[in-house]
Amino acid sequence: MKWLWALVVIPFLVGAYAVTSRPAPSATRSYSEGDLERLMQGVFVAARPAIVQLQTIGVEETPRDSADLPRSITVSNGRATGFFISSDGYVLTAYHAVSGQTRLNVLTTRQQLLSAAVVGFDQTRDLAVLKVSGAGRVPFLDLELTRPVKSGEPLVEVGNAEEDFMQPRYGVAQEFEQDAGNLVPTRLLYATIGLNPGDSGGAVLDFHGRVVAVGIGYATSDVRRVALLVPLEGMTDDLNAMKNGARVRLPSIGLHVVHNESGGVKIDRVEPRSSAAEVGLSGGVVTKLDAQTVNNQSDYYRLLRTKRQGETVQITVRNKASEFTYTLELR
Repeated sequence: MKWLWALVVIPFLVGAYAVTSRPAPSATRSYSEGDLERLMQGVFVAARPAIVQLQTIGVEETPRDSADLPRSITVSNGRATGFFISSDGYVLTAYHAVSGQTRLNVLTTRQQLLSAAVVGFDQTRDLAVLKVSGAGRVPFLDLELTRPVKSGEPLVEVGNAEEDFMQPRYGVAQEFEQDAGNLVPTRLLYATIGLNPGDSGGAVLDFHGRVVAVGIGYATSDVRRVALLVPLEGMTDDLNAMKNGARVRLPSIGLHVVHNESGGVKIDRVEPRSSAAEVGLSGGVVTKLDAQTVNNQSDYYRLLRTKRQGETVQITVRNKASEFTYTLELR
């Protein structure tokens, strides 16, 4: 099945909200839109004060060959979504929503416009942590970092799509996808939530009002459309590292590749001062990485994502009738 991927950027009580007294709904039953709204509306209402609208000015081209994000990131109308994860003003959002920004503000439900700065990010997860200045104590959301999301579980995402301002999008969890393609991170959660431009970085909450994932985009095929969510299970150490300034980038060898009709991927462009440029690569077709066949762009990016910065990869390039193998460092 062929998918088309899109990232969705257009975009009070102090403390965390969590519903713990109600029994969790069944993850095996079917829910109508009305059922979901009745079931999850209270979660949305309680969570909304902790949601913020991101307002970004200035974007950058992302010149990384293995980036699981579009090479050029455009923030439509300067809007995206984030949410407070602590009372002292830390915000979690999607990395691609703030990458390359030259100025970043957040607008709260109280209509406070506050300046913010990126303190850490993990590009491999498409997540970023911001710190807001001058907010005082803020309402925040609890994160569910230990429990896996179940297929069929009701969810609500709060976002800023179109003319909405921190409004709910209801749906249910579907399956996990280990390799959704070269435009998005690995191990995503699919859901029936109707995400749109502006919702990127929004909190995805479970029935108990805890954040189980972050919305980053959607995918469409000829038979269905799904929301793309980054699950938070098992990410305690990653989030703490981002709050402490960690900046994890995708590894790069400096090649931008495109589809090639006869197999492999065609070298479209080489980044200056990259490891590929240093060995003189300027064109040709990549046929193998570490002796594994590269049939298409998905193969190429999937194989590169298994590597870390500082490691090397052997790349086989066909140029006319000859093949050459190079050992390149990922930076």
